[in-house]
Order: sequence, then C-alpha cells, then structure tokens
Amino acid sequence: MFFRLSNLQAAQSGGDINITWNASADSVIGYHVYVRKSGESEYTRVTSTMLDSAVLNYTISGATPDTYEIMVRAVKLENTSSGTFYNLSSGEKVIITTN
Repeated sequence: MFFRLSNLQAAQSGGDINITWNASADSVIGYHVYVRKSGESEYTRVTSTMLDSAVLNYTISGATPDTYEIMVRAVKLENTSSGTFYNLSSGEKVIITTN
C-alpha cells in the first residue's frame, strides 16, 4: 500500500502522549490511532471516529507509566467496478515509554 503517512512521533507531556505525523502523499480521507501497552497482544483503536485528513495530531490522555506502541493508519476511500470500500494502510508505529 502506497498511501502511508510518515514521520510519526510521540512525546509525553505530563499524563498525556502527544502524537504527530506528516500527511500521506496520497489522497486519504482520514486516520485512525491504535495503542498497545507492553504485555498486550492486541491493539485498541482509541479514535472513536476517523480523524479528518487535515488532522495530523492526536493526544492520548491519562497515560500511566508504561511502554506504549502507537500505530496510526491512513484511510483511503477506494472506488472499484464492484463497489466502494475503505482501505486502511498497514500503519506506521512508534514506541514511547512514559514515567
């Protein structure tokens, strides 16, 4: 998939984790953010609705001391002869350890 975002970064600010990224070079309609703490096998989507394509940041509030793996996936609306569907990128990941 070629519509990946780039330069994903995470920084702690108090009890928050601030995430930023650069837009996908392709035409996407938005992004979803996922989080996995150390010891967890599955990611949890933390965006209840898709972030607009112009939004290039997200804040995770209430982070406790732990190691977090954060993944952001771009969402593209695909139109084919058999229909329309949402196509998610494989995702970019960043790891941050909070204190």
